[in-house]
Amino acid sequence: MPQPTGTRSFFLSYLLETPLVLPSGSKVKLREVWATSDETPRIAFVTIKVKGEIRRLLWDDLDLTKIDSGKYTLVARSEGTLSLQSTDDLVQLRKHLMDRQIVDLDGAKVVRVNDVRLAHVREGLFLVAVDVSFTAILRRLGMELLARKLFDGKVLPRYIPWSEVQAFVPSTGGAVRLASSADRLKTLHPSELADIIENLDVATQAAILDALDQDSMVDVIEEMEPEAQVTILSRMGVEKAADVLEQMDADEVADIIEDLPAQQAEDILQEMEGVASAEVRELLEYEDNQVGSLMSTEYLSFPDTTTAGEVLDSLRRERPDQEHALAVFALDSRQHLSTVVPLPELVMSDPQSVLSDLGMERLVWVRDDAPISEVVEILGRYRSLAVPVLDEHDHLVGAVTVDDVLDDLLKAGGKRLRG
Repeated sequence: MPQPTGTRSFFLSYLLETPLVLPSGSKVKLREVWATSDETPRIAFVTIKVKGEIRRLLWDDLDLTKIDSGKYTLVARSEGTLSLQSTDDLVQLRKHLMDRQIVDLDGAKVVRVNDVRLAHVREGLFLVAVDVSFTAILRRLGMELLARKLFDGKVLPRYIPWSEVQAFVPSTGGAVRLASSADRLKTLHPSELADIIENLDVATQAAILDALDQDSMVDVIEEMEPEAQVTILSRMGVEKAADVLEQMDADEVADIIEDLPAQQAEDILQEMEGVASAEVRELLEYEDNQVGSLMSTEYLSFPDTTTAGEVLDSLRRERPDQEHALAVFALDSRQHLSTVVPLPELVMSDPQSVLSDLGMERLVWVRDDAPISEVVEILGRYRSLAVPVLDEHDHLVGAVTVDDVLDDLLKAGGKRLRG
């Protein structure tokens, strides 16, 4: 399908306001304009209402003529047909686009479609861009020319080429992908995509999340505000929500579970795998102002006889999440914590050096039931990236990182830090 360029173009708003003259002489208005869902959508037909009946007119059976700026005549060569075949793979421009929110991938934000730009070539009429400017609103109010005179040409359209827009719309057949591949969504950082999804309507949120693979969906949900996380997971079935939460760190899951209704939270925990569910339940036992409620149960630990080279080789093979690799915890023969080696020191050490010879001169740790203020003080005083957490039996049970504290401040308003 050729890309329409250098062709006669006009706006959907003009088309919707143009009376259509039937062969019988009757004048009707377009109720809807239907297009294919191809990469460059082509206008297939329009629908009109005649004597209470919805009729379909192929675009190829219509003659469009411009008579003045923004004014056209539209004449049909047939009275249309009542036959309505399946339209699940088609897009309704008025219903699905006008005044709807879409995702502008280049701008990484949500914008509102105020008009649609169409291009007419010999092959037909094509959708080529959306107009998200204030000018488009003035155009629909019949005030565009006046506004341009008053503002000396400063009020201009703002087009987003259709190829640069990622939009999902609901239809009877589910979500219809309108533009470029959903893979383009992955070009956005999860936090950017989370911000975008939080500002969309429920149907579009679900469509975009469904288009992502499991790992990407988890990354995005992790970046959402707590209220949005609860809303999204509440709309999922228990089984799907459990699958998503199983991919997250236990401390993040515990935060989300706490905000869910009690019965829903219990149903999800029962659906989750045994080990994952048990870890979350253990974290839920801590008070909000205790270190245990903030710590992560995922951390890197090795026997203190392991060499720096062996640890780095393991990290390259296992490729742990970056937030879990800020420091390595070394354990002695009794499985007690013996030293903490920050990642930068590990990288710069002689590969043959054993962990027991590395790390901070003074071993610093915190109890799981201690107030969170203690771990914040340690992070600040010793410029640590990660602080090990021990239980009452001196067993290593978790770690608190700088990221954990920042996340609490940014996402939860520092509710734990305030106690």
